[in-house]
Amino acid sequence: MSHASARRTSQILAALSPWFLVGLAQTASAYTYPEHREVSARAVRELDGGRRATFDRLWKDARVGDEERLCAEALRSGETLAPSCFDWAELPPIAGDHSCSSAELLQSVLTEEWLLGVAAVGAQLGADLARTPRPLFDLPGDDRKQRSANASLRAELANIMKASDVAFQQLDTALATRALTNDAHFPLARPNTSLDPLA
Repeated sequence: MSHASARRTSQILAALSPWFLVGLAQTASAYTYPEHREVSARAVRELDGGRRATFDRLWKDARVGDEERLCAEALRSGETLAPSCFDWAELPPIAGDHSCSSAELLQSVLTEEWLLGVAAVGAQLGADLARTPRPLFDLPGDDRKQRSANASLRAELANIMKASDVAFQQLDTALATRALTNDAHFPLARPNTSLDPLA
């Protein structure tokens, strides 16, 4: 590494140190619908053979009587922008923003037609985010062209997120009301602390 290159790297790191922490605080956000889905799917994919077999058996048992709404496989093979059923990985993102209790989650998944639309919006959001490059950090000394390109990418990502927010709200008319009082998943207080699964 040349002296000039080492000096440039040192300057960049020095400039980034305070801004990196501020940037993290300003850009921190909750998981998006497709991120929740992917984390859940990955957890299942990474189960060892015995645990995966048990998981698949439990999913098969859970589907009895609800085969049209719950997919045959715990994880759909291949991604679709128009899901016709719910696999297991679809449940955590729905739990996060589209229900207030495990009982409401189950009832909605099994009966609410609008919820398949929510899954489709989530799938589209995932596809849109996957095709959109992430902007670089603006660095001191960046030329106007680079700063402008970064700003354009940030605006594109913001528009993608806002469009999905509008689409989610159009399908789930209680979303905004629920979100105003939600600082955790399933925000309703449990009626008691027993481990009764119906509580």
